[in-house]
Amino acid sequence: MRHTPFKTFTLLFALAGLCSPAISADNGNLDYTVIKGDTIWTFSQVYLNGDEAWKEVVKLNAVKNPKLLQPGTHLRIPVNLLKQERSLATIVSSTGPVNLIPFGQTAHAAKAGETVAYKDRLSTGPQGFASIKLPDGSIISLPSNTEVQVNALAKSAFKNRIESDLSVQQGKVEAIVTRQKQDDRFILRTPQAIAGVRGTEFRFGLGEQDNTLLEVLDGAVALGAPQGKQEQLVRGGELASVDSQGQLSTTSLPTAPRWNIDSSIQVSEEVDLALGDTTMAAPNVHVTVADNTAFDNPRFETRSANPVINIPDLPDGVWFAKAAYTLPNGAEGEAQTLMIDRLTGKGGKSPSAIQTDPNGRSVTFKWVPLGQAQRYQLRITPSANAPAIQQMTQAPSASVCCLKPGTYVWQVSYFDSSTNLVHESPAQTLLVGPKVSLPSAPKSQ
Repeated sequence: MRHTPFKTFTLLFALAGLCSPAISADNGNLDYTVIKGDTIWTFSQVYLNGDEAWKEVVKLNAVKNPKLLQPGTHLRIPVNLLKQERSLATIVSSTGPVNLIPFGQTAHAAKAGETVAYKDRLSTGPQGFASIKLPDGSIISLPSNTEVQVNALAKSAFKNRIESDLSVQQGKVEAIVTRQKQDDRFILRTPQAIAGVRGTEFRFGLGEQDNTLLEVLDGAVALGAPQGKQEQLVRGGELASVDSQGQLSTTSLPTAPRWNIDSSIQVSEEVDLALGDTTMAAPNVHVTVADNTAFDNPRFETRSANPVINIPDLPDGVWFAKAAYTLPNGAEGEAQTLMIDRLTGKGGKSPSAIQTDPNGRSVTFKWVPLGQAQRYQLRITPSANAPAIQQMTQAPSASVCCLKPGTYVWQVSYFDSSTNLVHESPAQTLLVGPKVSLPSAPKSQ
């Protein structure tokens, strides 16, 4: 584990790629390149807020003649001077106890389709889950016992700039962030740190020991003090923790647990899912059960110190269980998902004679859609020596035929209408069991 002390650690920047330069806020200024015909006054009328704002631009840039700006000249434009129009986030999904607290009003049960505005708060209780879509198409997911507040959601005519700023006040969120334009601003905050994002997938929020946790699933994160010194990269597969004193430490994310493939068939009244690891690699395992691989509508969630996890009241059907180890500070590692066939033998059928199909099975993969994406490419790689499977679709899901028992790694590329890549999901692991069925009940004579 590596430790880096900062007297005041307040800035985290997530980069889309390792070759990108460190992002600098330049004290809240944006760059504008003067074009032919520009004057300070015409620029101010279109982009700036207030009749006196142009004077600050003149002073900041030491402009000698506001009526005559030389094309190609670079001007620094303070962000706080821009005209901005407030935007709204939209609740995409809401399951279990989820409350929306509009600013200055009382809380009410949140519903999919409602909007979340400036200074509104959204919170989840035990077994609650919610996700919101931001104006740039990014998705923020709130697992159980989490609360966020909107600090800013705004659009500006200046380079079509979008600003999103949210505080994590309890728990930890998972963010899928679309690739940001150079002047866009995407910020997540806790009391100890700020995460400024360019486009990646990560988890960010508060841990169990009054610390801030950043778990990078894909891409890289540059960490630095406000002055931009001593920057440090946190890469995909690593986590960073910042304590209340500003002490930063980084280490590897815990590797994913291994499910026991025998748990993929559940015919007893009680559902017990067993890990394949003989000893747990961390004190607890976090298990989430849902009816699809996007886990956008979880049915059950628990944290357990036992490698056998009991799932109560699980109806018949196909389910998915995602498991990840959790550390004492609340950090969570990489995950493996198990596909489950739930067959209780009701309706005159006996679970004692399970039938399997050697030809494999069809599996439906589903993922979280993003606002900018209109086409997707699903790639599935078997762990054995077999060719990869690729499938293009316009929907955020795809069914793939004839997968035999084994472990599959899958990943999705998101494209806009012009086939520009707007997001690449981290690789995910799915353990698939055999195709099973119960024999038909004998026909009555």
